[in-house]
Amino acid sequence: MPGMPPAAEETVKTVNVTSPGSDTQLKQGVNERSNGFWNRAWGCGGIAQVVIALVISIAGFMPTWQVAKTRQTNIDLVANSLRQLASPDDLVVVVPWYDGISFQRYFKGPAIWTTAPPMGFNLFHRYDLIKSLMVVSNQEEVVKPVLAQIETCFQAGHRVWLVGEGALPRPEQRIRMLPGAPAKPFGWHEQPYTLTWTLETQLYFFENLWLKVFEGK
Repeated sequence: MPGMPPAAEETVKTVNVTSPGSDTQLKQGVNERSNGFWNRAWGCGGIAQVVIALVISIAGFMPTWQVAKTRQTNIDLVANSLRQLASPDDLVVVVPWYDGISFQRYFKGPAIWTTAPPMGFNLFHRYDLIKSLMVVSNQEEVVKPVLAQIETCFQAGHRVWLVGEGALPRPEQRIRMLPGAPAKPFGWHEQPYTLTWTLETQLYFFENLWLKVFEGK
């Protein structure tokens, strides 16, 4: 090769000549290993291993299939019922706030609906919005807009529908308002704030509902 020392040129020639042979030897080695694997797999012990693997796979598939067919939520049924029952002047309140993501997907009714606290965005989880609510120093202000909507709807003689999950609070239950995050004891943990907002909304709802019934409105 022009411009190269004789020793280097001889080295290049050697590599070029021996590379095809090395490639052939490599292919032969791979084929031998592959053939050896299948021979062992379909031997007496190999067949037993294959059968055992199939049995385990089938046994695990059936419970998984049953779980896959199990209903994971009923929010679609709730939304469909409200579509038929709730009037345009009614109010639907969804708690906790993250249930609003599924509710907005299924609810096609005429009634106004909101989460508690009101998110203004329910297509997917927006924890940046939740963080902005957690840092509010006076936590009573967070759900205040929803409570005002509930009171206005009741006073106008319309219905308020509460959509939620979990156990309902007891009438005598009292809520300890949390300080704004990241104050102790919960720091930046979101769940205690979500639970507090939910309980505050539920208690206010039932207090106003009882007042409405008691006054005979």
